[in-house]
Amino acid sequence: MNIQLKLSIGLVISLSSVAHGELPIIDGVFSDWGKQHVVAGDEKDDSTGAFDLTTVAVATSDSELYIHFDIGNIINLQSGADSDGTLCLVVDMPSRQRLTIDFRNRSATLDSEPDQPIPWSDLGFVCLPTFASDRYELRLDLRRFSVRAGDTIQLNFAGSDTLDQPASIVLQKKQERSRGIRFDKINATDVRIANLNTLQQGMSHADRSGPIKRLLAATKADIFCFQEEWDEAKFRKAAAQIVPSTG
Repeated sequence: MNIQLKLSIGLVISLSSVAHGELPIIDGVFSDWGKQHVVAGDEKDDSTGAFDLTTVAVATSDSELYIHFDIGNIINLQSGADSDGTLCLVVDMPSRQRLTIDFRNRSATLDSEPDQPIPWSDLGFVCLPTFASDRYELRLDLRRFSVRAGDTIQLNFAGSDTLDQPASIVLQKKQERSRGIRFDKINATDVRIANLNTLQQGMSHADRSGPIKRLLAATKADIFCFQEEWDEAKFRKAAAQIVPSTG
């Protein structure tokens, strides 16, 4: 579903807090983002490159930051022609540290240490989809910078487009996510195949079987294919606990 908003020139909404509600799931599907999450708007066709922001939405949970934004064109956020330019997410924190995530250069750095890339794992960073789209969503964790609930951060973009002024965000208390897992599909007439490399029999791994189950549930597939599951007995035992037993 595409959400179209009519934005006046230079419109920017800066909120002191973000509405409560169920946290979005970062899965490349945007139906769990609503108007209550919108924190900023930007004029259409004002970019200097291929990325043209118009709407930015945010949800928070303690030090975790969830962001949904559009880029005006169906292109790949992480890779493409140099002529596209780049888009950067800029987060100013209470400690006066500035975190910059450059999507096309696929890097995260602090302005104080621009030559020291921050590993994605340190930020718990996820950004989807990985294919060309006009909208994206991401999650990152600011915990390593001693940011917590109650702190105020400033959110902006740089590169191809920027907001007229930063959006001011107050981080909310930690929200517990519902653990309910459902494998049913919205459209029962579709047929979907999911293919996953579980990395050395990951379905039998105590710490990885749970995340694998949630990932498979998100695909809502009819047929599941697995790679690197070499021991059939272990595989079938684990599969009985992870994938649907019917259908």
